[in-house]
Amino acid sequence: SGTAHPGDGGGGRLRSACPSVQAGIVAICACLVQVLRCRQVSGAQPWPVYPLRFKVLVLAAVALSSVWLSTYVVLVLPQAEQPRNAVYSQIVYNARMLFVYFAWFATSRTMLLVPFLAVRVARVHSR
Repeated sequence: SGTAHPGDGGGGRLRSACPSVQAGIVAICACLVQVLRCRQVSGAQPWPVYPLRFKVLVLAAVALSSVWLSTYVVLVLPQAEQPRNAVYSQIVYNARMLFVYFAWFATSRTMLLVPFLAVRVARVHSR
């Protein structure tokens, strides 16, 4: 539990510390595969063409998000494994929840960029 194994390049610590993160990544990949399959079957219209300004803003958001996520994984997560006092435990819990909320937010907003999913969400919200 949280120990690195020889030959895994130190990834054992991350692997055992974040089973919920791994499960989330697997679920996201499975969802993306389903989206692509459904798109092929439904014969949906071609992907929209987004303006350059939108693409630049998306790239900036992805870059900043990647920096934040990598900082969390590299700096915060290893420190969170060390036993500390009760106040520190609450801070660690809050940091993990912030990570989970951010991952959910990013995933749900990214899925809205898929046209047929955006149409379905709009239909549900318009009722």
